[in-house]
This record gives sequence, structure tokens and C-alpha cells, in this order.
Amino acid sequence: MKKLLLFAVVAIVLASCSTRTGHLTGVEGRPVYQPQIPLGMVYIHSGGFTMGENDGDMPFLHQTRAKTVSVQAFYMDQTEISNNEYRQFVYWVRDSIARDLIYFGLEEAEEASRYINYQDYYYSPDDLEYVEFEADDRDVNRELFSLNWDRRFYYNDPELVPLLADMYFPEPERYYGRKEIDTRKLIFEYYWIDYVEAAKRGRIEIVRNGYNNQGIKQVQKHRTLSSPDHPFTGEPGGQDLDLSQGGDGINKKGQSNAIRGHENRQRFIIDEKIAVYPDTL
Repeated sequence: MKKLLLFAVVAIVLASCSTRTGHLTGVEGRPVYQPQIPLGMVYIHSGGFTMGENDGDMPFLHQTRAKTVSVQAFYMDQTEISNNEYRQFVYWVRDSIARDLIYFGLEEAEEASRYINYQDYYYSPDDLEYVEFEADDRDVNRELFSLNWDRRFYYNDPELVPLLADMYFPEPERYYGRKEIDTRKLIFEYYWIDYVEAAKRGRIEIVRNGYNNQGIKQVQKHRTLSSPDHPFTGEPGGQDLDLSQGGDGINKKGQSNAIRGHENRQRFIIDEKIAVYPDTL
């Protein structure tokens, strides 16, 4: 009897541990998220304030009615950026350009490979398979692998001085004959995502306001678009990919479940190049 009772208790416990309860519990096994305050920043708690009418307004005008506005929590820098912090950024740009020059300038491919974070075997997007690292193919390797910042070098290294000569002002442009970094060569490259442009809505095969250049209506159900064409590419604003089931976005009841996407999201990745004008070198 005791064994039967023990077996029943174990069965009940195991059944209670089952995750198939039919309830929405979210993905299990996720680690607990512990937010950390970024270095050099402070956490501003959420709160609210009253915006609108105050003692300085004319009574009974009701032009600025008071209302409570909530502000979400956010992080803010403790202080403005210092000269030494900006110097760190300038040095990072300078050293990244120098590492590129060293990588492409060294004669020995194996020695040059130490300046990038390469992998002996990696997945090639072009070949659609894992391939062995080839040190001689430097252009492809530089696109696939980042710079190795653990590899130290010195600007006065006799082997590297000829490779880094282009980073300095030429002899005729040097003030008092001093060898200084040519600040015109310090170009910072980065990219950002144009979420505003990507979020614009539109229809498949967009025709601006449904009319052609002769003023003839081409798309009868096309709504008026207020977003102008792209100033450089001339592409109309909006999304150009139909993600609805069936392609036409209409189910058997005649209801539209159309979801619009983008055929190529790369046009929303904006590459930028800016010149760094340091006064700290």
C-alpha cells in the first residue's frame, strides 16, 4: 500500500512539472535580464510632469489646458565628452587606418594575416560552403574579417615606416619640418539605419498618386501618397514587397490581409564618411 501511495505521489509531481498546460507562459529557460548602467552614464527614472496652463497665463482662456505628460526612463551621460575622450576616438581612427595600410602593405601574406581576426575555416557566402582560409586573398579577407586590435605595432618600427608614410604630411607641407599625421587622411566610416524611410507605407508597384505623367489614372484604388520620391534614386516612397498569403492579399471572404515589406532592405543602410579634424595630435 505504501509503495502504491508513493508511486501515486511521484506521478502527480511529474504531471505537475509538465509544461504543456495550455497557458501562454513564454519561452522557458531564458536567463534573467539584469540591466547594467553603461559606463559613464546615469539612469534617469521614469516620471511625469504637468504641462500646460500656469500662473502666467490669462485666466479662463483655456488655450493651454493643463495635462500630465509621462516620460519614460532613459540613460544620460554624466558629463560632456572630455578632450581626452575625444583623443581616444581620434587615436582609434588613426590606428585603424594604420592597421589597414600595414595589412595590405606587408609582402608576406602570413605575416599580414596577423593583423586581422581570421578563421582557419569559415563559411563563404559566395561558395555556400565552409572553405579554408587563404592568406593571399587579402581583399576578400578584409571584407570578411575585422582588424586584430590585439596585434601591437609601433609607428617608428623601421619595417613599418615605409608602409605608413602616406599617413603623414608630405615634405613640402610640413611646418618647421615636423613629421605630423596628415589630419586630412583621418576619415571615419560608419553606417546608420534609416528607420523613418523604411517605415513608410505604400502599395506594390507604386504609381505616384495613381497617375502617370500625362495625368491619366493608372491605379483606381491607389490612395494619395504624401511622401515624395527619393531625391537621389528617384524611387517612390513606401514598401515594395507583398508579404500577404496568396500574393494578392485577399482571402476567400474578400478581406485584405496584405502586409507590405521591402524587396531590398539594403537601401535603408546608409553609409557615411566624415572627416575627423583633431586638434589633439
